[in-house]
Amino acid sequence: MAWGYARDWLPDADPAVWGAIVVTAVAIPAVAEAAGRASNDLLAGLFLAAGTLMASRLLEDRRIDQALFLGLLGAAAVLTKGHGVVLLMVTVVALGLLLYRRQLTPVVFGAALLPGVVAFIGWGLWTQARYGTFNGSNAFLDMVVPFESLGVPSFLEELWFNAWSSYWGAYDGGWLRWVTGMVILGIVIAGMMGLLAGRDDWGQTAEGRQRLILSGALALGLLAALWAANASGLAHPHGRMLIGIFPALVTLTAAGLRRIGGDLLAAQLGFAAVALSGLFFLYWFLPFFY
Repeated sequence: MAWGYARDWLPDADPAVWGAIVVTAVAIPAVAEAAGRASNDLLAGLFLAAGTLMASRLLEDRRIDQALFLGLLGAAAVLTKGHGVVLLMVTVVALGLLLYRRQLTPVVFGAALLPGVVAFIGWGLWTQARYGTFNGSNAFLDMVVPFESLGVPSFLEELWFNAWSSYWGAYDGGWLRWVTGMVILGIVIAGMMGLLAGRDDWGQTAEGRQRLILSGALALGLLAALWAANASGLAHPHGRMLIGIFPALVTLTAAGLRRIGGDLLAAQLGFAAVALSGLFFLYWFLPFFY
């Protein structure tokens, strides 16, 4: 997925930048943690990332097969994890952009949205018949002891500093958690500033604005889903729940860094991710578990 984002969104970049985007996306410990356990978190993240990329492609090429593929990804996301419904929100935003440009047809609308809606309603009806509630999360909460909900400041702190590793959400990461969080925050802010500065910037083109809007819709949707999970006592924010946004965020950050320092600076993103991941492994993971 990260390679697809890199090639689609930065087609004129040096291949080293594409490689740096891929390395950065997979070097995040939360991704390896989700891949190393029997859970559906990584698969849900895959569907969210793939769906957002497909929505971006649909805005540039309104083929029926692309719309249908987006719709099937939406259905798969909904049936994989509760927060998979966020992809339906991204799809609605993409269709809204097509409607604004007067390029939306009934066939594209139905192909892109109906499979996910049918899957959502069908799964809800099955859950209602099996557990007596339309919302599967409510059925799960009836069987477990809920978490204590976090206030807004604590929620935002956990959201950012635990995005790097889900283990830190349960066991804390000490000084390394804060150092890593602040370094990543600085890199992302620099990338966003580079992305949005200047009229000749990537983010000022029609394609760039569309990608920013879709990425923003995905980010806001995940934020809303995480807050709902926190408010209900289902879960605190963890990195494994954010996997779907990582490829888009890394690609946007690389695009901003390219504007500041060209391909050479953007390619350093991969080295930074590997270095931070190495520190996590050597100074937290190994001492904690072994």
